[in-house]
Amino acid sequence: MMFKVNEKGIKMLHTILIGCLTLTQVLGQLSEPMNDDKQIFDRDIFKNAFQSIVEINDENGKFSILEYEYNDPDNKRDAIIQFADKNTSRIIQYKDFKQVLFISDGKRQCKVSGISPINGTYPFGEINLSNKKFIYRSSSVMKLLANSRMFSSGKNIIRGIPVKTFVANIEWQSTKFKLTMNFAANEWINIGGVAGSPIRFTLEQTGVKQGLNHTYEYHSFFKSIQDNSETVFESPKGIVCPGRKSNMSLPDLPPTFSASIELTSDSQVKIIDVSYSKPDQLLRIDYQPGGNEDSPHPEFVNTISEIYDYNAGIRYLRNHVLGNCSTSKIKNSSLADEKQMLGEAPYEGYLIRSIMQSFIQKKDFEYVGLRTIRNIDCFVFAAHKKQFMLEDGSPESATCEIYLSSNDWTVLPDKSGQATVNYPVMVNLDTADISYQLSFIDFSGQQKETDVSSCYEASKKMHISILLSGNYIKSTKEVIETLGKAMIRKLLSIDALQIQNVQLSYDANLMYLYASILDNTPEGTKSQGSTLRTAFQTLSSAIAQREFIFTVSVGNIKAEYIGLHVRLDAGKLYKAKLPNFDDNFRYQSEIVTPSKNNIELVKIFYDRSKNLSRFDVNQNHCANLCSGPSDVIQDFTRGVSYVIDKFNGSCQIQPLFQAFDVSQSRMESGAQLFYFDKTYKYVGQQHVRGMLTNIFESYVASFQNNLFRFYFLDEGWSGSPFSVPVKLEIVSDGSNFYRTDNYFEFLDDILMSAFDISSCYRENNKITDLQITFKGAYKLRSVNFIIAAVNKIIDFTHLPLINIQNPELSYDEDKTYFRFSLIDPSPQPIELFTVKSNLKPNPNLKAKTQLKIQTPNECASSCIKNNCKAFTYCKGRKVCQLFTESPTNNQDSDDCNIYTKTKEQKSNSLSSDQVLRDLNSLIHSGTFEISFTVDTEQHFTAVSMLSNIDRSNSKSVSSVQNMKMFTKLSKSGTLKSSGPFFKQVSVDDCANLCINNEMLNCEAFTYCYLKGICFLSDIHPNDTNVQPMDACNIFQRNYANMFDQIPGKTFPMKGNVLSVIVQSADVCAKSCIDKGLKSCQSFEYCPSKEMCTLSSRHVMDVPSTDIITTEICNLYTVSPLQHFVHSTTKMEKLNSNLLVKNISLKACAKLCMEDEGYGCISFNYCPVTSICQITGANQKTINIEANIVANCSHYIRLDPPSPVASKMIEKSGNKGKLITLGFGTFIIGCLLGLITIFLIHKNACTVKDDPMKVNFYKLDKI
Repeated sequence: MMFKVNEKGIKMLHTILIGCLTLTQVLGQLSEPMNDDKQIFDRDIFKNAFQSIVEINDENGKFSILEYEYNDPDNKRDAIIQFADKNTSRIIQYKDFKQVLFISDGKRQCKVSGISPINGTYPFGEINLSNKKFIYRSSSVMKLLANSRMFSSGKNIIRGIPVKTFVANIEWQSTKFKLTMNFAANEWINIGGVAGSPIRFTLEQTGVKQGLNHTYEYHSFFKSIQDNSETVFESPKGIVCPGRKSNMSLPDLPPTFSASIELTSDSQVKIIDVSYSKPDQLLRIDYQPGGNEDSPHPEFVNTISEIYDYNAGIRYLRNHVLGNCSTSKIKNSSLADEKQMLGEAPYEGYLIRSIMQSFIQKKDFEYVGLRTIRNIDCFVFAAHKKQFMLEDGSPESATCEIYLSSNDWTVLPDKSGQATVNYPVMVNLDTADISYQLSFIDFSGQQKETDVSSCYEASKKMHISILLSGNYIKSTKEVIETLGKAMIRKLLSIDALQIQNVQLSYDANLMYLYASILDNTPEGTKSQGSTLRTAFQTLSSAIAQREFIFTVSVGNIKAEYIGLHVRLDAGKLYKAKLPNFDDNFRYQSEIVTPSKNNIELVKIFYDRSKNLSRFDVNQNHCANLCSGPSDVIQDFTRGVSYVIDKFNGSCQIQPLFQAFDVSQSRMESGAQLFYFDKTYKYVGQQHVRGMLTNIFESYVASFQNNLFRFYFLDEGWSGSPFSVPVKLEIVSDGSNFYRTDNYFEFLDDILMSAFDISSCYRENNKITDLQITFKGAYKLRSVNFIIAAVNKIIDFTHLPLINIQNPELSYDEDKTYFRFSLIDPSPQPIELFTVKSNLKPNPNLKAKTQLKIQTPNECASSCIKNNCKAFTYCKGRKVCQLFTESPTNNQDSDDCNIYTKTKEQKSNSLSSDQVLRDLNSLIHSGTFEISFTVDTEQHFTAVSMLSNIDRSNSKSVSSVQNMKMFTKLSKSGTLKSSGPFFKQVSVDDCANLCINNEMLNCEAFTYCYLKGICFLSDIHPNDTNVQPMDACNIFQRNYANMFDQIPGKTFPMKGNVLSVIVQSADVCAKSCIDKGLKSCQSFEYCPSKEMCTLSSRHVMDVPSTDIITTEICNLYTVSPLQHFVHSTTKMEKLNSNLLVKNISLKACAKLCMEDEGYGCISFNYCPVTSICQITGANQKTINIEANIVANCSHYIRLDPPSPVASKMIEKSGNKGKLITLGFGTFIIGCLLGLITIFLIHKNACTVKDDPMKVNFYKLDKI
């Protein structure tokens, strides 16, 4: 119903609504008491709470009004909802506030008026309906009875309901009326369960024609409020009543909070994350731009973060997918400091900022009542907002409703803190064209961590770690991080956003608090000078003075934490210098290529002074010039590459080639990565693997303009004469290439053995083994003597270092022996050629000659002899093709390479014979003198030289075998108590020193890679004697590795048996070794019982039927091969001492170990024919067929027996007794042999072959 309230009508309406008397008051003023018949209706029926549907008919005005009437005296409020003329109107009265609301739902309008005192003057309300006045409220009708008499007029039937009728004649301002009231009879119970409910009231004006005639029809009368009070006594959703009185105001939000908001609009739903801190003046909004189906990254929930720092006046915009960040300035005064069209992308941040501004400013928000949302009772506040705009720029009005949980509801804390009261549940924002609903979910009083460190370049941030005192208390990690962050902020007086990524790290002994400190200006703004440096100095000073201190309370426990030390993990506080490198260095590189899911370890050696380089690579790095993992040694003086196979030791000599891939380019030298120029710039510091590093980066043109970012050890950590590289990152923007090289053991000393090419020349007999004898015994460190001797030879002969191989030193009582191998210095044919790998000539190009040749070097020799210009070598088919001209229009090949002649052979090259003659002359002249200092000045003079010596009996132990005898502990560290130490040694040298140390029962050693220092120890590592230390590792003796393990097997322990209780198989193995080979050759260890049983029997001596299965024990037997080293010497002859057939390699080694008669010092084994041949000190040599020898290997005993027995026989003067004894022994042996043969033939059909059986043969039977 459309209505208009004028000034006069408002005054009348105020009186009617507030001043009207209830029915009880009217009846109390009747001049004449009613009889019992008149007491049929309830006197308090309109005084108490009720609701009813009332149809009001105006006979003269010819119209009807339908209204819902409500009375709520307990809450001092009443209401009428009228339906007329296709409109809904509401009149709501609040007696406490003496205020009435006139609401038009259709017009979305509300007017507020006050209420006048009772004056009894205006009983009629006025509405704009034919200018007729009528009464529209039940209590107003009853007011007319105040000065009138009421009479019962009997019973009637109305609408089929029996009623009692009462009539009253009333007069008001000289106008007379007749009021007829019909109440249901007592026996009639209406739909609301009420007896005596009002049925119909009639009000007629008397004495005039066509006077006022109103009828009131009552339906569904209830004695309580049945409808939802929220829809009855409050303004409808979206309607604001300006000026409305209330004892409620918009509450404050918690000072810090975070929440997820479900934003619904235009059939679209998305989640927005919000975090706010009032003390820090920070607001963070995370959202997905556009709809999920329109987003470039729909797989992510939120990809954009808007971060507003109102203290600094900076807005950060981060894209989490692309990783970029931009900054802009904002005004400090307002959260929403500009107008924006609703729905204009990106609108999410502006929408949230507008709502946050509403909470903070609270301007124009009025309380509109209590409503239920998501079954939560909510206080509702509403206001009209005009901070939005239309397309033409004019302001657009929007109604904003905020739903806050009522006082009876709380949000329980999810982690810590207090429960939240009056938390936001929902916000509605409605305009004429668009509507938004924002539902708050996951509301928490905790602020979300805000990370803007990616918006700052490296020079404007630093990463620190603070060592804290005390021990960690369980479940206090977040509390310590919060208090630690607050302490840093307090000491440095910086904004909250300048402290990032605060994290606590702890173990049983140490606690570190990590944090990132940002400059107060982001990238793209002018720097504030040494802000970070000052901050670090301030924090360091405060920690030194014990000002960094806070207390954590957990129950009755209080823990005090003090900052002990602060360390710079990364940052640009000081400008470092571009590093310089020594002429010599070596390192290990762990190459990580994520795009290939590949990790590779490469060793690189470089000696600039000697023009040598070495790469230990796999086949992928040297194309088909390698047949597998190889050591590529490059001699830049001669232009030759030596490719040595790691598995079989074979060697190929190639022209100098680029042996190593880096960022889609290839390197010839290990130093090419470290050629620095002025394009490298210093970008800051960072801790890598626990080490502080200085970072330099540049786009390197020689490597396809890729970005090279080096991390060099800081000077305070190095202790080295040059900067040690720790890591290299290679980034290619164009091809999305990324690689990381992690460097280990970067040292400036190179052992001579690093460039061992002797295997490349020994096969061709182009190597000479020499021994130079010096007067006097040198018993100190051999490396000093060797270096002095080698330098003397190089200075005199002008040979390259690479021509002197495998130097070693020994001594006796009065002499020192220097042995080495001399490489033939004459040029190799391949030196005259350059190579193009993975190519073959066009098939149409005919070769001059085609040969079947083993190596490229032999092919080069043939090319020189035939005066050709180029050749092709295919390693798979071993085919060499010679060409008169260099091939063109070549094709790709996985097997072939093209070699082109680029140099001419020199005629005056040096030869091995000439070198030997020169050295002999020098020695015989007495001028071969060397001097060096070890503690004191040392002087030695060479007295003689031998050539073509036999170096096969060398006792040098394989480095690999040494390391197998040790186990590296998983954590870096060093032993608290150590014995002797050695400098400038390799890790395998350290193992050798531990094994062969006669003064110390060495159980473990510590090796520190950066310094090359070796510490020996006679204690076994455990949890109490190990202390952490970066770049050092502990290696403990692993005695069990010297045995062959047979899991789940055992045999009856007979003979010399000893059982003990030990903690591990390794301790059991040591017990066996200590007993000696004759007393212990096997042991059984049962882990569950910790039982160790030693036995003098070897498993090879036990019949296979005696070896049984067990579930709790393992069998260990001495590995005979542990006592031998495999020789790479090519065999040409076999020896006749003892030859055994049908025997395994280990059984052959065992036979040599147990042999006493021949004095076994080595053995030869042929796996194809299973032939084992034992060689002793006095051996007779015969020729064997070449096809047998070709597949045989030679093994040298590391601990050969002393030839004492044979010497005693030779010195004995009683030769006759010895001959008689020998002849007698021979006769007895023959008799025993005949008996054995007879027994074997007798039982030949019943005895099965024993797999452990050894067959002996005469040499001429093979």
